[in-house]
Amino acid sequence: MEWTVGSEPLCRASMGCRYSGIIAELNRKPRPLYMESSGFFLICILHSVVALSCGTVMMFYSNEVFALSHGSETASKLLGSTPHDQLLIRTSDSFSGLLLFAIGFLLFMVAFVKDSHFQSFFAKGCVLLHVAMAIWRIYFERKLEDLSPDWLRLVVGDITLGLSWIPSTYCHVLKILSTYGYVFFR
Repeated sequence: MEWTVGSEPLCRASMGCRYSGIIAELNRKPRPLYMESSGFFLICILHSVVALSCGTVMMFYSNEVFALSHGSETASKLLGSTPHDQLLIRTSDSFSGLLLFAIGFLLFMVAFVKDSHFQSFFAKGCVLLHVAMAIWRIYFERKLEDLSPDWLRLVVGDITLGLSWIPSTYCHVLKILSTYGYVFFR
């Protein structure tokens, strides 16, 4: 594609036109707009490994995780008092772990997407998800007497996980500006 007015080229480098360098740069084959962000790949892989390992541990070792994170007294309360309650809670924990494992697998697959607009959209969605989880913990989990001592630590963790996605949200904007910006700001 050549920039033209009617059938005549707008400017040629040999004519000594003021904008000849810019026009020559625009006439070149354009660089791809969709570039992958290595930061997004690393964040996805890191979150994927954490989700896969936590999901696996939740499915198979939920009693030990409760005892480690909340203490043995609170863990015994969280496991239920009747055998039916215990079975229901174990099943629920197993499905929660399976869901977390599936999310980790999804994050692993998303890490290899090279579309920067999708990466930005996905990272913004992850930030919103972590903020929603922190809000849920503030409004509901702190009211449960057995879990109330840990809610602040968990909210800080959710906000930290949400903030970890922000650099990959804006990486593609900086790459596009660094690629195309010099044409317009010469």
